[in-house]
Amino acid sequence: MIERFYDPLIGRVTLDGIDIKDLNVGSYRSNVSLVSQEPTLYAGTVRFNVKLGASKPMDQVTEEEVVQACKDANIVCPIFPIFSPWHLRNLG
Repeated sequence: MIERFYDPLIGRVTLDGIDIKDLNVGSYRSNVSLVSQEPTLYAGTVRFNVKLGASKPMDQVTEEEVVQACKDANIVCPIFPIFSPWHLRNLG
């Protein structure tokens, strides 16, 4: 409910005492992040999945930004060396 994918039918969810239904959804979501305990990977490449999480259109995400996002998420390791096209592997 905190992500505002839907609003409660009964009761309310508040942030600093403000009902989140009263907040602009776009602005609210740009300032709130959800870290799921179960990651979701969609059919496609690692690159595709990383680009899905970008804050700009997928076609504007650079290769360097994809690699940096993977480094930041600690998914670059000896299994997926940065010098090989690991991020081009199909996941599904």
